[in-house]
Amino acid sequence: MKEGSPEINIIGSTSEGAKEDVRGILEEDGMRREIILEVSKGEREKSAEETELVVSVLDRIKEFVIKYGGKPVNCSPENVHFLRDDSVVREMLTQDPGSVDDQGFTPLFGKDAYVVCKTPGNNAENAHAVVHEVLHVNSFQSLTWSENRKGVRRVGFAVRTKNGEFFTGINEAIIEELTLKFLKKYFSELAEEPVIEEFYKKEREVLLEITNEIYEKSPGKFNSDEDVFNVFASSVMTGKLKEVARLIEGARGKGSFRELGKITKDGDKQPKNITK
Repeated sequence: MKEGSPEINIIGSTSEGAKEDVRGILEEDGMRREIILEVSKGEREKSAEETELVVSVLDRIKEFVIKYGGKPVNCSPENVHFLRDDSVVREMLTQDPGSVDDQGFTPLFGKDAYVVCKTPGNNAENAHAVVHEVLHVNSFQSLTWSENRKGVRRVGFAVRTKNGEFFTGINEAIIEELTLKFLKKYFSELAEEPVIEEFYKKEREVLLEITNEIYEKSPGKFNSDEDVFNVFASSVMTGKLKEVARLIEGARGKGSFRELGKITKDGDKQPKNITK
């Protein structure tokens, strides 16, 4: 694997040869190319100021991802595409082989982020959208790769099965909280804009309730609820869910982790074969 390329994690295989085979198949996959081509139709040119903003984000994202245990992906400004509106993204919500949300689209195992930036010159909203989607690019991703199915298994915290995608809300809440922390650390003047706090508000409230409860019911284990959040954030970057599952079930009882997956599920996101 080339340094700085997205990590390909395959359920049931750790072979580098298998990973490179999968990467080649993904690059040649017709459905994937069609989707990316369709999204590209909505792309607009970035202004010089917007390009400078993207460069500033990318210069700082590496150390931020490492802080939470992730392996940074080397994105360049050319990998960050600005979309005129969210119409194309919304059309793809049930058919993507990647991560789609209201703010953009990130094809799995790639370096590109297609970001909804409707208003040229709105640095606060644009910085927010760029950081959010680039964090998705850097989050853990895995595939199920067998004779019967070749498709997405994990996207950050979210888990895709034949019954839909579980933990979707929690995944977006963690990415969003990381986005806000990034902006407050590196772009404090933009982070003060009121609109920034409105994204994924309900999902973040659920996450905050859980991390507070774990902190209160784990005396001496954590110095603050921020330490609890860091465990969740690390799971998005590394794919390791066992510690989070233990914490949730320790605070809420046996079976509560699975139940959380159900109540934060996106039933519309079904696992589809990447190749036909």
